Amino acid sequence: MTVRGNPQRIFCEGVRWGDLDKASFDEVVTCFKKRVEACFLNPIKELLLPEYKTTGFVILAVISALIDLLSQYYYGEPKIKHKDKYKRFLREHFPEFRQNISIKNLPHVKDFADFFYEGFRCQILHNFMLSEHSTIGWKTGLVQLHIWDKTKGSKEIIVNPRLLLERLEGTFNSFIVNLLDQKNLRLRESFAKRLYIDTGIKLKI
Repeated sequence: MTVRGNPQRIFCEGVRWGDLDKASFDEVVTCFKKRVEACFLNPIKELLLPEYKTTGFVILAVISALIDLLSQYYYGEPKIKHKDKYKRFLREHFPEFRQNISIKNLPHVKDFADFFYEGFRCQILHNFMLSEHSTIGWKTGLVQLHIWDKTKGSKEIIVNPRLLLERLEGTFNSFIVNLLDQKNLRLRESFAKRLYIDTGIKLKI
């Protein structure tokens, strides 16, 4: 048994961690899909009901964590920093995040990917709040820059949780389809590397 920790833990419905030890690559990917749907996607879809629009912060918190998870499995090379994988994932899968931006007191922020990592992901997961330049919008595009004080040039980044969730779910489903295609060797190797880091399980690609 190579899995780390208690093999009787539940990985997804009907599957325990120890079961993955003898599973094929495709079987593990299918279990991974079920786990992400059960732990991330399905719960936050419930929060998208109109009467719960005030839960946008919680929705973005879960989305931020899911992007973290997917970026680690998409780029499995352990030598690449987590934050670089995160931003790379955003730029590769969401063209809107490649747009250059300039914020006076944040000279190191060059585009929306830089800002989302710092102003949303890190602020939410570490401080459970948004930065002074972050806000949530339900009637905007996926992400946009808004000047709220033209006299001072004060800016904020608006993110639409509903649109981001829809796009992220589509990206996730494409990721799973590509993982199950044996021709996508690089992607399958990245997934296997990350799974080994997280669980100790070595998959046969």
